[in-house]
Amino acid sequence: MMFPLRVRTAAILGAAVTGLFLAANAAQATLVFDQNFNSSNVVADYVNSTTPDSHQFNAIGSSGAGTVVSISGGALSFARTGNAGSFSRTTDFSPTPTTLQYQLDLSVSGNSVATTSAASFQVGSAFGTANSAEANASTYARFNVNLGATPGEFSIRDITNGNNSPTLSGTQTITWVLNNSGGTTSYTAPGGGSASVADDKADIYAGTTLLFDDVAVQTPAQVMTDLKFSYSAGTGTINIDNIAINDLPEPGAIGLFALAAAGVIARRRRA
Repeated sequence: MMFPLRVRTAAILGAAVTGLFLAANAAQATLVFDQNFNSSNVVADYVNSTTPDSHQFNAIGSSGAGTVVSISGGALSFARTGNAGSFSRTTDFSPTPTTLQYQLDLSVSGNSVATTSAASFQVGSAFGTANSAEANASTYARFNVNLGATPGEFSIRDITNGNNSPTLSGTQTITWVLNNSGGTTSYTAPGGGSASVADDKADIYAGTTLLFDDVAVQTPAQVMTDLKFSYSAGTGTINIDNIAINDLPEPGAIGLFALAAAGVIARRRRA
C-alpha cells in the first residue's frame, strides 16, 4: 500500500527528529566511572592496581589497624578510631574529561565529636595511592566532610573557599558538578530542571538541595583524570555507595541539537 507523499515525508522527518533527539541524549552523559559495591563483600575485588576498568580502583586500604575498611550492607565502609583510610583511582581516565558530574551516596555513623575536614574527596591528576590527601597543586577540585557531634550528622565543607553546608543526616546523595571545559556548561540538576556551572567552577548538591553554587575550584590549571578519597581525622564510620561519574556534554552540544531540530521542522513546513 502506497501512502501519500505528505504522509511519507512527515514520517521521514519525524524519524529524523527522533534520531537527533536520541543522539543528543546519548551525548549528554558519558560514563567515566561507576561502582555500587554489590558484586562482592571482599574489598580487594574492587581493586586492580595496574589496569583498572571503569568500575575499579587502583587502591583501597588503610595505614593501620585504626581504620577498618570493609564492604558492609553493599557499601564501602571506613570505620576510623586512628590511622587513615582511602581509595585511589590513579590510572588516568581516557579521554580526559572536561566536565564531570560525580555522584555518590554518603552517610556517617558512630561519630560523637565535631571534627572539621575529617575526610576529603578530590579530583585531579598525578595522584598516588598513599592513605593521605593529595597536594593542592595536584588537585583540580575538592570538598571535605565534617563530622558532627551528634551521631549520624555531618556537613559538606567547601574547603577551597572555607564554607560549610547546613547539617545533614542519614544517607545523602551528593552530586558534585565540575567544569573545566573553557565555557559555561548546562546540565540536568538533581530532581530535574536545567542548571549551569561556569568554567572552573563547581556546584554541590545534597539530594535536590544546592549547597554550593559556582564555587571556585582548587587549581584551575589542573585536569580531571584521577580520584582520591581520604579519611584521616575524627572517629566514626563513613559509608560510600553508588558512585556514578559522568562526563557532561561539551558546551553548545544541546544548542546544536536544538538548531538541527529547528532546521528539520522548518524544512517540513516549507515542503
